[in-house]
Amino acid sequence: MRLAIERIDRPASYRPRMSPDDIQTRLLDLFAYARRLSLVGLGALRRSYDQGHVNCMHLHDFQDLGNSADWPQAYFEMVFDLSGDEALLIECELPSQAHYWNMQVVDGLWNQIDVPYRQSSLNGRTARVGGDRSLVAVLAGQDPGYANWLDTGGHGFGMVIGRWYRCSSHPTPQVRKVKFTELPDLLDGRTPRITPEDRASDMRERLIGSQLRRKW
Repeated sequence: MRLAIERIDRPASYRPRMSPDDIQTRLLDLFAYARRLSLVGLGALRRSYDQGHVNCMHLHDFQDLGNSADWPQAYFEMVFDLSGDEALLIECELPSQAHYWNMQVVDGLWNQIDVPYRQSSLNGRTARVGGDRSLVAVLAGQDPGYANWLDTGGHGFGMVIGRWYRCSSHPTPQVRKVKFTELPDLLDGRTPRITPEDRASDMRERLIGSQLRRKW
């Protein structure tokens, strides 16, 4: 659906010029908005950290913020804390019916890891899912050679945030911290590997998709 909003109580060309005082007030409000938005992100990270959800997912339905019990959306999130030789295995049995799901990586200041140029998110289209509806993903700062890689962009501290939207269930993914060198023993045969050529192809498709994405 495409929607336009029009006021019919005045001419379409009606738009008074702003005064210098109005412009200054709005600019100051813009800086205040940026500060408030930053505090929202940092507050979410601090909340998960203080509640002990470090390298451990928890489900958040936001009913405490007004969402009703029948709201068709739920979130899962955690703080990740990794050294350079560590990775996180994220495993989940996906809902039998899922309109949409995703998970994404943000850094310690709540900035989304570079979406067009890094595989910092996965969803129902981009993830390689097993025939039993199982997902096995790797969160790491370097490419592990498996298709379901969540790239931290070199950050050792940040958050993973996921969403279930209109899904038949809202599972909480299980997380395990391992040494990066242990991945082949733990994952071979359980989740698809990927060649450098296929990774490059996926990233080209990701970049093009990002450019063509409808923003509004």
